Amino acid sequence: MSKFDILKNIVKESSEKRGISEYELYYSEDASISAETYRDEISAFSSSVGGMLLYRCIVDGKIGYASTERMEEDEMDALVSRAAVNAACIEKEDRAIIFGGAKPEDYQKVDPIDFTMPTAATIREEAMKCRDILYAADDRIADGTECGAFAGQSTIRLFNSHGLDLGTSVGNCGEYLQAVLDNGEEKQYDFEMLYNKYGDNADELKEIADKVIAGANAKFGAGKVATGKYNIIFDHKQMKAILSTFLSAFYAENAQKGLSLLKDKTGEVIAADCITITDTPFFASNPMKIAFDGEGVPT
Repeated sequence: MSKFDILKNIVKESSEKRGISEYELYYSEDASISAETYRDEISAFSSSVGGMLLYRCIVDGKIGYASTERMEEDEMDALVSRAAVNAACIEKEDRAIIFGGAKPEDYQKVDPIDFTMPTAATIREEAMKCRDILYAADDRIADGTECGAFAGQSTIRLFNSHGLDLGTSVGNCGEYLQAVLDNGEEKQYDFEMLYNKYGDNADELKEIADKVIAGANAKFGAGKVATGKYNIIFDHKQMKAILSTFLSAFYAENAQKGLSLLKDKTGEVIAADCITITDTPFFASNPMKIAFDGEGVPT
């Protein structure tokens, strides 16, 4: 039996002892590691590991929360007690909900990942490899040029009183190359990333480096144009930046609070006919496919 299964059984007993019939236990464990370069050395390095248990329960129609990073059996009863006390302090009249309306077949089948966190030495080597390849790509490389490598892994478990018992583990790694070019009159930069291709990837990194150099080079000589109507092609990076400006408008909480122009717009056309945006965690190249959200709702 896993540590989480032991803890959830204690939480279940503690909840039932207090007469709490609706509750949820959410567990997450995260690890990350990264390195960055500046000039010819590692300029930054970080490594972290952390975990958390979050317990939610409904008491007298109000939802209470409590969390802990102490994953010990004797902590679980106190966790339940703190959440119950917290519920008594809630003044909001919003209807409290613990999700339980999905069947096993509602969840997307996600293949288990084959991912192992790289060592600190590997992260350093990958970052320096990116640096060496990028600096060799063009003699106009200037200060401000950076490269880096990173990796992260997460394990999530969710259990509630409605019968949900979900779990997943996801992870990915990547490298980025950001070049600053100086042609003697001005400086320009561009960047690209490569995901999940550690190890024997020098040829791919060389292609990425050439793309970065070409992107920065294309910006030299840019200037203002006269006001008017023009046909414009947006680079995918710029389209992402434009969309990110409007991202908060799509948050349900903002719409519910009247802070979004999309309030009450469900089902209405809000963009030009040529625009189609799909939000899905299951596109083929996504290394972080998760079949459920933070409350257990199928994604």
